[in-house]
Amino acid sequence: DTSPKMIDNAAELAAGLVSVLAMAVSLTSKLPQIVTVLRVKSAEGLAPSSLYCACAAATAGITYHVRRDIPVTAWAERIFNLSQTTILILLLWWFSPRRMLEQAMLPLAGYVCLVAVL
Repeated sequence: DTSPKMIDNAAELAAGLVSVLAMAVSLTSKLPQIVTVLRVKSAEGLAPSSLYCACAAATAGITYHVRRDIPVTAWAERIFNLSQTTILILLLWWFSPRRMLEQAMLPLAGYVCLVAVL
């Protein structure tokens, strides 16, 4: 005989385990790229527009969840993803020619505007 309370507890446990697993995977999702860029001291092959879009999407998602008071365990992996994407953007700027740093000002200004609007 399975009581509804046992089913609810099992569902909560399963949801918690999935959340922890998602956070663990997201902790290392971009780590190989970061290590490679640092090892070869080059950001060649990284697509700036892709990184900028990923950063904006993660920021919008985090903002949405914070404003809706959704529990952090439901979206914490986005924080790890955003931090790794930000590291990749900084590495892209660091290892790119001077002209890339000048081109980075427009996406940076756009990001600041996005955060201000959200």
